[in-house]
Amino acid sequence: MYYQVDFDEELRQVQRAVTYYQDSAAALRNATDLSDEIRNYYRGMLVAPDSPALRFRSLFFAMRLQPVLSYMQQCEQPPRILDLGCGYGLESRLLSMAGAHVYGVDYSADKIAEARRQQATYEAEHGTQLPLRFDSASLFDFEADEPFDAVYSSATLHHIEPARQAVQVIARLLKPGGWFFLSDENGFSPVQQLAVQQRIGWTSSRHIVKTNPQTGQTYEYGRENIRPPLIWRRHMTQAGLKPEFIKYCRLLPSLNWPLERLVQAERTLRNMPVISQLLGIGFLLAARKPLPHD
Repeated sequence: MYYQVDFDEELRQVQRAVTYYQDSAAALRNATDLSDEIRNYYRGMLVAPDSPALRFRSLFFAMRLQPVLSYMQQCEQPPRILDLGCGYGLESRLLSMAGAHVYGVDYSADKIAEARRQQATYEAEHGTQLPLRFDSASLFDFEADEPFDAVYSSATLHHIEPARQAVQVIARLLKPGGWFFLSDENGFSPVQQLAVQQRIGWTSSRHIVKTNPQTGQTYEYGRENIRPPLIWRRHMTQAGLKPEFIKYCRLLPSLNWPLERLVQAERTLRNMPVISQLLGIGFLLAARKPLPHD
């Protein structure tokens, strides 16, 4: 169940994602037209380029995306990927730059408008057109023209309720043989649970009702409702998906080591069950939709 991949392949894709993240951070630092909301959203990227915080975040970003990038390398044709909860499109752009046809979806119309603006800016600066589109939609109302080769969702499903029904919808959006890559905070880790309670308050509920300002409709919302991977595996299995592997990410503090050494150390620690489950800040859990003859 633990993730296994060739070291050179992992290092190559991690380096690619780290470089992209740090280049994106530099572009944000140089931007003069960012709103306060966007600055707050990207506050972790707007730190000094040599800061431990940026090193930590860039490696966390890269380690959780690496299995998706490696999956893409194995596809005979460019895969069609749904980025669920794409936010401002940071990961969507990387996946499309790597060759996937990406459909980024987010509940926030404001985030989608900014994602489109950033895409247009990138395309104008580089003289290219990315295989990428963005739309605002709720997962439970979303309709696709055709099923996807893969669904990727990062730090999103702990906001979508009911979680079990959300995974069932995702399973229906996949073609047979398609992959669901779920990246989220590790709800099994006491450190992460403590961090969440400090963020939202000790008496705050993790499950609330919110109102969409555009439509006036109410909807269930998970307030940092992070869960252990075991719960997500159960939801995947109940939805007809087959969990294939889990990769725990960011088991080390911010260390000023060469990237190769950091990746090797993470590889060693993530295959130690107790250590990885307790110390891993996040995880990427991958499940596959069986083919008819499986």
